[in-house]
Order: sequence, then C-alpha cells, then structure tokens
Amino acid sequence: MKTLFSMLFKAVATALGLVLMAGLLLAGLLTAVIVLVWARLRGRPLPAVNLRWGRPGGFSGAGRAPAGEVVDIDAREVDGAAASRAGTVRPALEEPGTR
Repeated sequence: MKTLFSMLFKAVATALGLVLMAGLLLAGLLTAVIVLVWARLRGRPLPAVNLRWGRPGGFSGAGRAPAGEVVDIDAREVDGAAASRAGTVRPALEEPGTR
C-alpha cells in the first residue's frame, strides 16, 4: 500500500509539473505572437531575432590588436569634502601638451 501511494503521488506530481511547464510555454509563445502582431498593426518592422548566445572565442580580448594609442595621464585624488560640494566652480583643464 505504501509503494502504491508513493507511485501514485509521483505520477500526479509529474503530471502537474508537465501541465505547468506546458502552460508556461504556451503563455510565452502567446505573448510573443501578441507582441509581433501588435508591432505589425502599428506599422513597425518586426524586431530582429538574434539566436546566437555568444561570440566565437568568448569575451576575452586575447589575440586582438590594441585599439589605438596608449595615453599616459597624471591623475589626482579628490577629497570627500570637495567632491560633495555641488555647484562649485572647477578649474579649467589644460590643453594637451601645454606644460
């Protein structure tokens, strides 16, 4: 009796899971169709579908040439009191190469 109840419970839980999954899939498909029809009714082109998950080679920048010239700058820290003052006049930046 215990195994029969266990098997029946698993079968009902599996069936409910499948019904829930099918319902969510149907809701997603229906939403997509409604969005596409709404776009066509308003005279907009259909959105492009991109089915690629990632670029070949991933996100690493290894193997690529540098984007351009490397610029070395002098940086300075700003204390918290000066950074929190809103509306203060900042000194003008110097033109590059005029030291």
